[in-house]
Amino acid sequence: MTELIVNEELIKRLADECRYNSHPLSNFVLSHVDTMACFISAPERYHSYFLILDTNFTPLMGQEVSAYIHTCGISDDGNYAIYQTANSPDRDAAESFFFFDTRKKSVVWNRKVEHDWVGITQYVFNTSKLYWEEWHSNEHLKYRYDFEWNMLYSKRDSDHDNSLDSI
Repeated sequence: MTELIVNEELIKRLADECRYNSHPLSNFVLSHVDTMACFISAPERYHSYFLILDTNFTPLMGQEVSAYIHTCGISDDGNYAIYQTANSPDRDAAESFFFFDTRKKSVVWNRKVEHDWVGITQYVFNTSKLYWEEWHSNEHLKYRYDFEWNMLYSKRDSDHDNSLDSI
């Protein structure tokens, strides 16, 4: 993983992909403070770019990783972001989580994925209670972790079960 040097061509590609789609895009996730986490594949095989942008597509931070990115997320306050990689011949980058403090523009930690990465479809952050969740839509599973990667719980979720929201 290296710091990304952002150029106008990359920003135009990101803006075009986001602006001209009429359906939700999993690779563009908005915070509540006019920033977004996004990713896009690089021209080189098994490489992706992860960026935090403002709503004018001005880059605030970026990383290049030698793996395809599968999904990403950002906290509502824009202070934390995460992305998860998929396949790559680079075993250090493949099937891993990268968790960022966007204010410091630094990686807090990176870890290997412990669960089936294919089913991860969404990340939810609660910065007041300092946890994040990964949702696996194909298995209806929810895993909750604190910001230091300690698992708080895992649960098979039903559509109307909010009983754990208070934890």
